Amino acid sequence: MEKRIIVIPEQEYECYYLGESWKVIRKGITREVVLVSFYGVPFYIIFENIETVVTQLKTEIQTNNILLSNMFPIQLILEELIEHQRNYWLDLCVDFIVEMDVLNQEMVKALLKTKNNKAFTQPVRHKIRRVILTNGYEY
Repeated sequence: MEKRIIVIPEQEYECYYLGESWKVIRKGITREVVLVSFYGVPFYIIFENIETVVTQLKTEIQTNNILLSNMFPIQLILEELIEHQRNYWLDLCVDFIVEMDVLNQEMVKALLKTKNNKAFTQPVRHKIRRVILTNGYEY
C-alpha cells in the first residue's frame, strides 16, 4: 500500500507511506526508511517546510481518522535529534510538534533530556520549557 503523503515541489521532495516504512524521494534520489532500523535525516527537510507539510499531514490524518504517531515517526525523529544534539533541527521539530498538536508524555520525556544539557542552546532549551509548561506538563 504505497501512498504519497508529503510533497514539497520546490524542494523536489516526496514521501510515500508504505506501512512499516517510508519511501523518501529528494531530487530524484530514492531512499527507503524502515522504522525498525530508523534513520531520520531524510525527514528533516519537513521541518523547514512546516506550512506545506502540516496541511498535508493534517488532511491525511483527518481523512483516514488516524493518529500522526501511527504513521509518521515523529517520536523516533525527536529522539534522534536529541541524541545527536541537533539544535537547529530540534528547534524546528518542536515547532512542528506544536503545529501538529501532538505533544504527548513520551515526547515530553524525551524533551526533558535537554533540560540541563548545555550542548543545546539556551533559546532551544527555553522554547522546550515553554512548550512543555504551556501544554500542562511538568518541567
